[in-house]
Amino acid sequence: MDLIRPRYAFAEPTGVPLTVGSTNVTACFHDFRADVKAMIDSGQKLTYESHVQHLLALSSILLLKPARMSPDLHKRLSPSLCDQTMHKLLNGYCQQHYELDCGLRKQLEDIIRASIFKGGHEWQDSKKIMDLMGKDTPITNKILLSLRNLLETLPLDAMNEVDETELITRYANTALAPLLEDLKQGVMLRWTSAKDDNDSDLHPDSNISVMIGTSFGASIGYGEAKCLKEALNHAAIGKDLMRLGHFAKRAIVASKKESHRVLTFFVVGNHITFYLVESIHDGIYTMVEIAHIQLPMCLKELRLYVSQAPSLGFVANVFHNYCRSETTMTHHEDQELPASATLEEEQLAAIMSPSINRKRKSSTSHYNN
Repeated sequence: MDLIRPRYAFAEPTGVPLTVGSTNVTACFHDFRADVKAMIDSGQKLTYESHVQHLLALSSILLLKPARMSPDLHKRLSPSLCDQTMHKLLNGYCQQHYELDCGLRKQLEDIIRASIFKGGHEWQDSKKIMDLMGKDTPITNKILLSLRNLLETLPLDAMNEVDETELITRYANTALAPLLEDLKQGVMLRWTSAKDDNDSDLHPDSNISVMIGTSFGASIGYGEAKCLKEALNHAAIGKDLMRLGHFAKRAIVASKKESHRVLTFFVVGNHITFYLVESIHDGIYTMVEIAHIQLPMCLKELRLYVSQAPSLGFVANVFHNYCRSETTMTHHEDQELPASATLEEEQLAAIMSPSINRKRKSSTSHYNN
């Protein structure tokens, strides 16, 4: 593979850049892309464990995560500048900080505490949660539905081993579907390619799809899942994170709309990390971590889920206000997107090291040895 072809020459971005204070973030990221290309041109091989941000940069995607960034990226974007950039983008996504009412939170904790004392869920517990729902609190209602579903399905104590299929069906989908689905408005969370031995690079584990009658239209979200025993497999985790960025970018490009945004989420064991991907400037995209939550694996952990309501509310707000807006879900075209290439499988194979080492550190992972 020849990465010196024009599509990988990374021409200087034009137009209005992303800036933080007096710093041109777009130009700094452009320099990092050039650094990555120089690494490859010198013969250095990349790894999924250590070079997720490098690989995404080759597809013009800037991955931003709090306190989990490559030292190579920090040569161009300092840690403080990365934090400021994330802060600017996050503030732009949602101006209103979500908080669960203190009285409501206490009522929920009392319901959970009583269920634990009884040794498990009873139907009256679900009714008590449903009675707390309000007419004019759609985001709170979504959190309450998620909580009710978990209350009904979680075992009292965490199981010793949970494989990927059960992680999805009993835990992840139970929590996520109420937060992200809106079947009345034609939005469905689907698990389309999930299985324990899934090694397919063609499809993500999960799609959030727009329904058009009895057919599926555009994808406005993607998800991947890995069970806890795979949490330290940094190669597999890094590859899936890269794939999420690629899936999201391709969906934005396919929409032909600069305003299109895509939510991605990554379930790894008992944690879920959410990202928002968007086109920011002249063929450059950002993939920003917007929330990281702990997924309860038993009733005894459910009160912690209640305490994470601000993060859950933020994700739901961002998704329903930015990813599934009327302009996103229709075929109306706004400003046309500039072209930028996305790495294909054969290109990846040519620049990747064949070695896999679980002891190799991953700067972007929430799990480390």
